[in-house]
Amino acid sequence: MRIMAVCHNCQRDLLLSQLVEGEEITGRCPWCGTLLAPHYTLLLADAVRRAERAGAELVRALGQLGEGWAILQIRPESVLDPIRAQEPPSRPVLRQAA
Repeated sequence: MRIMAVCHNCQRDLLLSQLVEGEEITGRCPWCGTLLAPHYTLLLADAVRRAERAGAELVRALGQLGEGWAILQIRPESVLDPIRAQEPPSRPVLRQAA
């Protein structure tokens, strides 16, 4: 699963996987270079990898439930609402001087 995020500084979309790919894990926005988890880069990398693995497994499991052998319908809100409840409140965007 490819999870998208938004940099609070430049407001550009990025893939979480962009933060943990390559030889050097910096935890910086690939567009503006802002450090996205100051002092917690290793924790960020671990959380990104776990979230993407868990998301991929969720998609696989829900796909299996939809294959037709189970006579039921998954309610999307039952999956999405708990995720939405975990979103932190919006913070003001701090822009760096040019």
